[in-house]
Amino acid sequence: MRDPSTSSQNQPGDQRFSAPRRTPLYEAQQGDRYERQRLIREIQEEVDRHVICYIGGKRTEIDRDDILGFRDLLCRIEPGGNVDLVLHSGGGDIDAAEKLISMVRHTVKDGELRVIVPHYAKSAATLMALGADSIVMSDTSELGPIDPQVPFPDGQGGWMLYSALSYLEAHRRFTEELRRNPGDASVQILFNKFQPHEVVEIERAEQRTRHLAEGLLKTGMMAGQPVTAPVSSLMNINTWHTHGHVISAEDAQAIGLTVTRERPDDPMWAKYWKLYCLQHLVVGDDKKLFESDFVSLTVAGVCSPDPRSSVVACIRLLRDQLGLQLGVRRPAPPTSRIRQHFWPDPTVQTSLATSRGSLHLPWIDTSIGPLDRNLPMTPRA
Repeated sequence: MRDPSTSSQNQPGDQRFSAPRRTPLYEAQQGDRYERQRLIREIQEEVDRHVICYIGGKRTEIDRDDILGFRDLLCRIEPGGNVDLVLHSGGGDIDAAEKLISMVRHTVKDGELRVIVPHYAKSAATLMALGADSIVMSDTSELGPIDPQVPFPDGQGGWMLYSALSYLEAHRRFTEELRRNPGDASVQILFNKFQPHEVVEIERAEQRTRHLAEGLLKTGMMAGQPVTAPVSSLMNINTWHTHGHVISAEDAQAIGLTVTRERPDDPMWAKYWKLYCLQHLVVGDDKKLFESDFVSLTVAGVCSPDPRSSVVACIRLLRDQLGLQLGVRRPAPPTSRIRQHFWPDPTVQTSLATSRGSLHLPWIDTSIGPLDRNLPMTPRA
């Protein structure tokens, strides 16, 4: 009888055979992720701090679901550790932004939190950056104004974002004009278009954003310093004429923020920039990436419609290719030249009838005619 110890079959502890940690095909499929995480580990060793990344596609928004990804990013960081947060986002829900940066600060505690902005951190993402101890930028980096954006019906069944501060400024001007000329009928007609409840809601949105920005600065880079002036500067619509206005590293320093401006050829900045470039290819327009040396999660983001596409064309394609009978009332209105977002209501969906049942497409809800639902007043930034 053959000695079992000499059997050609794999035995526990057999040193002659080592099972691969990854199969060749899997390793090939995940090669890009391995490269990014190898680079993250390399950066961590050089800066002696944890590196976590939140990268959003250009049509995604910061929202409450991002809490899940951040929880994974923070799960292996011991309280009090130093952290670099690589942040790229066009903004979104300021309530979600507050929650995310609060989670990071709670983990960092007495450690140091830096926000690395390789490309842009606009609006609500700028608010997140204000919660750091410092912001690292370069020539490709930009922050943005933090004046809140509130949704109003666009008259065509959708919603349009408007600057809360521009709305309040217009209300103030018409009020002053009526005080000077009470009998001016044209001014009175325009003033009557303002709704009292909307004015109150927008004033609250402005106060909410201001208090949040001041609170974040007090717990981070401007602890123990006056914070009113920097926040007022970031919300000044006379300085920043559009919500997408570029605030460079020099602008941010002039405002009073703690910003380190790195040269483009700085070796460490070059590694951060390379990492962002690799991640940018992953997210495209409509995905988000949560990544560290241990975590790599790619998820679909909450997106506004691509202004280059036509909902009507998409519907016709579905009809022609799948033989669907569509009940859409009319095409979507054209998107704004500046910015436009929709808030899909999951309880109101458009169903596409097929021979095998109904295909529910919630996103079509954002592009059909008027719907009986309340105006969503959660401020965006």
